[in-house]
Amino acid sequence: MNTIYWFTGQPGHGKTVLSNLLIKYLEEKYNKKVFHVDGDDLRSLTNNQNYSKEGRYENIKRAQSIAQYIQNKGNDVVVSLVAPYRELREELKSRTKVVEIYVHTTDIRGREKFHSDEYESPVENYIDINTTDEEPEVTIKRLIEKLDLPWSKSNHGGLPTNNKDKKRAIFIGRYQPYHNGHIQLIEQKLKSGVGALIMIRDIEPDDKNPFTTQQTVDMIRKYHSSKGDDVEVIIIPDIESVNYGRGVGYEINEFTPPDNIGNISATKVRDCIKEGDDSWKLMVDESIQEDIKKYLLNE
Repeated sequence: MNTIYWFTGQPGHGKTVLSNLLIKYLEEKYNKKVFHVDGDDLRSLTNNQNYSKEGRYENIKRAQSIAQYIQNKGNDVVVSLVAPYRELREELKSRTKVVEIYVHTTDIRGREKFHSDEYESPVENYIDINTTDEEPEVTIKRLIEKLDLPWSKSNHGGLPTNNKDKKRAIFIGRYQPYHNGHIQLIEQKLKSGVGALIMIRDIEPDDKNPFTTQQTVDMIRKYHSSKGDDVEVIIIPDIESVNYGRGVGYEINEFTPPDNIGNISATKVRDCIKEGDDSWKLMVDESIQEDIKKYLLNE
């Protein structure tokens, strides 16, 4: 399902600026049109200058209806609207896919006289963005890292096989160690109902690949077994290349992660552990953290 990204917060706190930057990012990243519903533009279009509770309710509900209509047509929507009433924001979140982004600041920006005394900040299921003393280009990068954005896919092969009894998606790698980026890559197929066959390259351990092949197999099996995933893990000889011919009867997919996943790497995990930096735990599932640390440090 497509997403409504709803920026809420007091006037002058950065909602519209961040909305435009997010739209630019999504359109460039995914090569598609993203629609913007802005509170000021909507009031101007509908000639609604009623800032009473009734007038605000009318404007919010109209914005919600427009946003959901566009979403149902297969588009992402970015909304920048004060929307002071938590009740209305929660009601929309209960019936469709909405990412609520609460934008706030302690900076004085000259629009304080337009602030709503009735504003109710969110209390759950939202992203908190403090724009105090920060350039918008820095803030938008922080926001993107917090968003659960989709992966993009390019098929360099043929159409999927029609043989449902034998259908599996192949993944080849070293996985030194297996981290959340790897997991989300595998999930691109698992979530579509296709089982995975993970092929572990049989390599000799070294500084860049400190785990034995069997240790890698054991960690991957442990994780997916704990989740009940349809995943098979096997060892294959190390490979020189991956080759395919014209007219193959299967897809050959290149999955590109969003920036917040692309920043995860096995090298970062290994370096953090060696340096005693616990931030690596944010990149690795809890079920295999102790195994990774034990194998890497020989504890």
